[in-house]
Amino acid sequence: MGNIFFIDKLREDALEDIKARLCFVTSMERARLYQSAVTEDGAVDASKLPPAPPDVDYPLDGNKILHVSGRIRETATEVLFDQVEEEQALPNLILDAILKCPIHARKALTQSIVVMGGTAMLPGFRHRLQMELSDLAESPKYRERLAIRTFQFHDPPAKENYTAWLGGNN
Repeated sequence: MGNIFFIDKLREDALEDIKARLCFVTSMERARLYQSAVTEDGAVDASKLPPAPPDVDYPLDGNKILHVSGRIRETATEVLFDQVEEEQALPNLILDAILKCPIHARKALTQSIVVMGGTAMLPGFRHRLQMELSDLAESPKYRERLAIRTFQFHDPPAKENYTAWLGGNN
């Protein structure tokens, strides 16, 4: 219980730094292994979990150290890809937005994806997003309505965490 209280006291910039330095987006295959380890009642069957990545210590103010488990580092971003209940995962939001556009513009949109924001800089983010989009495009919800199976990502004109500010500056 002491650790939870301690984490609540961390500054927002420290949390952002921890995310940027220590976390990463896991592969789709490993994410599916994590999902299969959750039982019907919501418990986790530890025997079905993949091996955890290494734990990391993060230095805080003074001589304090925050121990960040490998599982936390790997699964912190899963909320972006979690497709339960209302299916409001990031890949679903992207495909739903494309479907709201005119049919003649959809192919151009799927071939012109630019991902921005600090989270987009996490190792594995673009690859996982591309895999999730391709997988979803084959699902019954999108297969016929979208009729597009490939997605082209482009590098932004600056670092992902600054790109949105560039657009607002014009």
